[in-house]
Amino acid sequence: MTPRWVRFAEVKAAVSMRLVLEDYGVLEKLRRSGREQYRGRCPIHRGEGRDAFHAQLGKNVFHCFACGAGGNVLDLVAKLEQCSMREAGLRLQRRYVAGGLAPAPRQSEPGEGQLVTEKRKGNAVLPFSLPGLVAEHVTVHVPRSISLDKLRRIGYRRVDECAASRSAGERSGAGE
Repeated sequence: MTPRWVRFAEVKAAVSMRLVLEDYGVLEKLRRSGREQYRGRCPIHRGEGRDAFHAQLGKNVFHCFACGAGGNVLDLVAKLEQCSMREAGLRLQRRYVAGGLAPAPRQSEPGEGQLVTEKRKGNAVLPFSLPGLVAEHVTVHVPRSISLDKLRRIGYRRVDECAASRSAGERSGAGE
């Protein structure tokens, strides 16, 4: 039975480049050129370039500078097997991923992922308090560029206090 779904991210996370290169008999033909880097003849196009194929095992990527092929384990298997990316994913999934069968993608719930178009009634009460802070003594600086009418329209509760402080500032000359 062929699985219907391929979880590409799961396959890429579970299957290392080293494992694929070993299973296809490529790793022993490559020479080490760094901590987790290998070079050698390209297993895809089997060209003449002695060091054209580079595999970085730490990053799970490869690149051939002769034929231009490159990518991750899925790309490598697709090129070696001359198959589609999906078929490469299915082959790797069957061979390496636990159970071989990936579950079908989760179905979204009705309404999930839709934009919220209704206005909230108010903010939720926070589950904490700030000791020593009394709501009546909170001072909020309201810029003069915001008119008192606008403050009333948006429901600002302390419009009268704001108006009083503005008129007091104008009397003392602070508004200039």
